[in-house]
Amino acid sequence: MVEAQRSSKNRPADTPELKCTSIAKVRYKKYLVDKVIPANKAKWPGSKTPPRRPDFNVLDLGFFSSIQAHQYRKRVYNVEQLVDAVESGFVELKSVTLSKSFITLQSVLEQAMLDRGGNTYKIPHLGKDKWVRLGDLLLSLPCSSEAVKIGKAALDDVVV
Repeated sequence: MVEAQRSSKNRPADTPELKCTSIAKVRYKKYLVDKVIPANKAKWPGSKTPPRRPDFNVLDLGFFSSIQAHQYRKRVYNVEQLVDAVESGFVELKSVTLSKSFITLQSVLEQAMLDRGGNTYKIPHLGKDKWVRLGDLLLSLPCSSEAVKIGKAALDDVVV
């Protein structure tokens, strides 16, 4: 946010406005070295954190892409319009979209257990739209007994 230096027909002077700025190499490097890297080091968790897979993040699985698809349908010419388009995409998003994303997350977690923590599985097609049409969308999926056995065995092998 930058304060407007002079007034115009759209706003008075000193009104905060959102502006795009070009970032040169020197400015970007200074920002990284002085702000981003120290903040990351201060908040960095311990060494026992799982890898950050997009498959395990419900927002990446369906929520952000749904908002982005809505935003792409609108023409935007400046940053404020882009922010408005994203906000309206969020507001207009149906709750069933998030429910379907959580169902997908549950199936992905089960597939990861069946793959013994690997990432060579395929995200299964569950026919969630059919469930929605029938009014039968589940809140949670049952986990197969095989996945439970593999998961328990993996937890037994973990040394704390």
